[in-house]
Amino acid sequence: MRRSGWWISVGLVLGLVACSSDPRSLPPDAPLADLVEGFSGCGNAAIDRPDPAGYLATVDAWIEVASIEPWAGTPEFGPEHWEHYTVVAADGRTHADLGMGNADVPAVEWSLTHSFPAWLAVDRDREGVDGTGTYVAYTLSLAESGAFFPGFCMDAYLRSAVAAVTDDVDATLRSLPSLSGPEIEALVLPGDPG
Repeated sequence: MRRSGWWISVGLVLGLVACSSDPRSLPPDAPLADLVEGFSGCGNAAIDRPDPAGYLATVDAWIEVASIEPWAGTPEFGPEHWEHYTVVAADGRTHADLGMGNADVPAVEWSLTHSFPAWLAVDRDREGVDGTGTYVAYTLSLAESGAFFPGFCMDAYLRSAVAAVTDDVDATLRSLPSLSGPEIEALVLPGDPG
C-alpha cells in the first residue's frame, strides 16, 4: 500500500512538470512575470533588435482575435518559425493569410481560452516574411494580471519603449489597440521632430 502511494506521488510530480513546460497550461490568474516568461521569455539570449519605439509604431491596423487557425493555403516558402493563419476578428470579419511568428500563437490561444482580449498589430505595408499575405508585426495579450507582448523576447523589447515614457506601463499597453501607428509613435517618441 505504501509503495503504490509513492508511485502516485511520483506520477503527480511528473505530471505537473510535464504540464508546466507548456505555458498554455498557466491558470488565468497567473502572475504577469510567469506569463512573460512562458510566452515571451528570452532564456539567456540577448535582445539584438534596433529601435523598439519605431517598431511599436509600425502598426497600420489592430485586429482583436475571436478565433485563430492555420491558413488553408500553401505559401511557397517561409522560415521555420513563421506560419500563415486565418483569424476571425471580434467584429466578425475573417482575415486569411496573416503571416505571424509561431511563438505568438500559444499566447493568443491561451488568452482566448481564458476570455482575455488578444490583439494583432498588423502592418499592411509589409508583406509576410515569405513575401505573401499580410504581416503581423506583433501581438498583445491583455491578461488579468497585466498586458504583455508574446513572442521570443518581444515583451522585454517592446515594453522598454513604453517604460521609457510612462510609469503606468500596463494602462498604456492596454490603450494601444485604440491608437493608430502615428498616435503610438507620438506616445513613445514624444518631442521627436519626426
